[in-house]
Order: sequence, then C-alpha cells, then structure tokens
Amino acid sequence: MKKIRELASRASTCACVLSFSLVLVIGPGGCYSYPDIPESIDKDNYTSLKSGEQRSLPLETKILTLDLAKEVALANNPDFLSAKEAVTGAWARFYSAFSAYLPTSNAYYNMTEHQYTPGIDGRNVYDVKGGGIQAQWVIFDGLMTTMNVLSARYSAKEAEAQNRDARRLLIYGVTTSFNQVLLSKAKIRIAREDETFNEELLRETQIKYEAGAVPLTDPLNFKVKANLAKSNRIAAEYSYYINKCILAQLLGLTDGVVPPEIEFPEIEVKIESFPIDVSVYLDTALRNRPDLEAYRRALVAAKYNLWSTYGAFAPTVTLVATPISYLRTDAGYKGRYHIRPHSEDKGINYGFQANWVLFNGGQNIANMRQAQAFLAQSELGLTGKWIQVLSQVRQSYENCKQSASQTILFQENLELYRRTRDLVNEEYRAGNTSITRLNETQRDLVQAETDLVTYEINLENAKAQLNSSVGGE
Repeated sequence: MKKIRELASRASTCACVLSFSLVLVIGPGGCYSYPDIPESIDKDNYTSLKSGEQRSLPLETKILTLDLAKEVALANNPDFLSAKEAVTGAWARFYSAFSAYLPTSNAYYNMTEHQYTPGIDGRNVYDVKGGGIQAQWVIFDGLMTTMNVLSARYSAKEAEAQNRDARRLLIYGVTTSFNQVLLSKAKIRIAREDETFNEELLRETQIKYEAGAVPLTDPLNFKVKANLAKSNRIAAEYSYYINKCILAQLLGLTDGVVPPEIEFPEIEVKIESFPIDVSVYLDTALRNRPDLEAYRRALVAAKYNLWSTYGAFAPTVTLVATPISYLRTDAGYKGRYHIRPHSEDKGINYGFQANWVLFNGGQNIANMRQAQAFLAQSELGLTGKWIQVLSQVRQSYENCKQSASQTILFQENLELYRRTRDLVNEEYRAGNTSITRLNETQRDLVQAETDLVTYEINLENAKAQLNSSVGGE
C-alpha cells in the first residue's frame, strides 16, 4: 500500500506540473487571441471612470464625417466584431471535423497490486503492471466523416457571408443614423432662424406700439411666435442629442454619446437620375447580397448533414494496432523474503474490426428525418430570403425615384416661399398688409424649409438603402 501511495503521489505531481506547463505555454486565453474589451466594461461606477479606460473617437477628431463614422464603427462595434469572431469559430469546427480523417493514438499504463491472496505458500502478494501505445484508424464509416467535413466547410462559408452581411447592415445603420443627426441639426438651424426673425419683429413692433403706431396685439403676436420657434428649437436639440446617442451606440463608443465638442458637416445632397432599369439592380442584388449567399451556404450544409445520416446505416471498419505493449507480474509472499519477478511479456498486435449497427431503437431513422426537416426549412428559408431581397430592391429603387422628385420640387418651392415671405414682410413694415398674412407666409416658409431638409435626408437614406439592398456598402 505504501508503494501504491508513493506512485500515486508521483503521478499526481507529474500531472500538476504538466498542466501548469500547458497553461504557461498556451496562456489563459488559449492559443486564440482577440482584441481586448475596453477597461471600463469591468467597472460598475461610471463617475469614477477615466477617459483612457473608455473607447472613444480619435483625439484629433473635430468634425465627424460619414466616412470617419464608418471607419470607427467597423473598428469598435461589438456586434460586428462578434460576427467576425464567429467566422473563426466556424472554421475551427471545420478543422475539428477534418481531423476525423486521421488516425488516433494514445499511451496507457496501469498497475494493480493484490495482497493477502490465499496460496500454497501462505498469504501471497503480487502486482500486475501493463502499458503500451495503441492506435486506431477509421477507414470506412459510410462517408459520414466526408459529409460532416463538407457540411462544416459550408457552415464556415455561411459564417463568412453572415459577417459580410453584418458589415453591410452596420454601414447602412451608421449612414441612416448619421443622416438623422444632420436632419436634427438642420431643424435646429431652421428654428433659430424663425426665432430670430420673430424676435426682430417683436423689437420693432414694440417700439411702434410704444409710439402708438400699432396695437398691442402685434408685439404679443410676435412674442408668441418667438416662443413657438424656441419650443421647436428645444425639441430639435433634444432630437439632436438622442440621435447622437444612437449613432454613438453604432460606433461602439462606451460613453454612450458623441461628445458635444464634435461638429457635424452640413447636409450635402446630390440629386441623381435613375435611368437604369430596376432589373439591373435586381441582378446585382442576387449576385452580391451576402445574406442571400448565407442562406445558400446553409442549404448546402443541410444537404450534407442529411447525407451524413445515411452513413449511419452502413457498417464501420476500423484498423487497430498496439505497436508497443508489455505486461509484467511480480509475485511473492509476505515475510522476510522480498518480492521477486515472476513473469514479463512484451507484445505487438494489429488487425481490424468491423461494426454494423442493425438496430438502435430507431435512432438513425429519427436522425435522418430530423435532417430532412432541417433541409426543408433551409429550402423554404432560402425561398423567403430570395423574395425579400427582390422586394427590398424594388422598394428602394422606387423610394429613390420619388425622393429625388420630391426634393427637386421642394427646392423650387422653398425659393418661392422665401420670395413671398420677404415681399409680405416689406409690405407689413410699410403698413400695406395685415399681420395675419405675414404670419402665414413665415409659417409656410418654415414648413417649406423643414420639408426640404426632410426630403433631402430621405433621399440620402434612400440612396443608402438602394446601395445596401444590392449588397453594397
């Protein structure tokens, strides 16, 4: 027993040393490395965070452009980065499935000690030691390994397509969110101009009222209008802040908002005609959409999974070998004599074994039916995605055309409304028209400006939508 305890202690020590060595070589994160998450994620107190612990925009950023926003999002957005890591995991599963083609080997050792076994010479004691190296190689399994490898390969290609689709959707989301920030900024400008216009008239009419030239209702009118413009400005500023928070989330900024010192450019709209027939966009989408490709890859993987279940009905043939082995028996008896060797055998053996499952309770049949159902789901899913892609392209194409037409009309209307307001304003100052008419023209001008910037942003979003719907970035 003492000998057994000594051997067990040595084995335990060796195992600990080996495990510790593997940890030192491989590292706590394994042989796979990935970018560290921001230090602030591990904290539970926001007010104590330092700027260096958070993920933010580049320090030299003064004006956040759309191109820079896309770059930051692709570098920081955790959902997109997670999709990239999924690709690595999918290819790792492929290599894991591919390893089934190769033989496996293992070393073994065992020792058993028997004491106080009745024998001719009294109570005998003996121990048996054995060890060696074994190897086996599956040379036929009904092509299940081949089907599993091909399925894993197309699953990895599906993950790559999903990663490209995540990139496409992220860029589209950043574009539309960025445009919403620009729209809120434009609405702030319009509200300030309206507020300034009414405050100027308020000052002028207040002087005229004090001189007895106009009734009290005129300065009160412009005071109300100025307050309404101020209310619209406050609402636009709130929308501006909220949209910056939404954009910051897409950019992966851990502070949760774009810093207030960061400026945004003005709205720049390029109105394009769409003479190309919609069928060109449809063909482009069917070739380039990564989400459609992902469904196609998933369908192929499902077919290989089904064919793999067919292999379970075939026999399995395995080559087996033990190139090195030994078995030693030491025997003796307890007393003044030491235990002496009794026998020692060395051996080499090899051969093959075949196994054919004839009945396992219908498990193979159930697995086959499950794979057939998954294949049917994949086919229907691909059909639905095909229809969805075509529908999205058609909607985006028509949205671009009508947004461009509306933008052109509102650009023309804005100039007409502005000229009308200016003329009526001059007439009011000269006392040739009523204050009601001036209120109407100012209200129409503000609405025309708001409609124009809204349709300009709609046009930019529509172009981004069309570009995204055909698989562009």
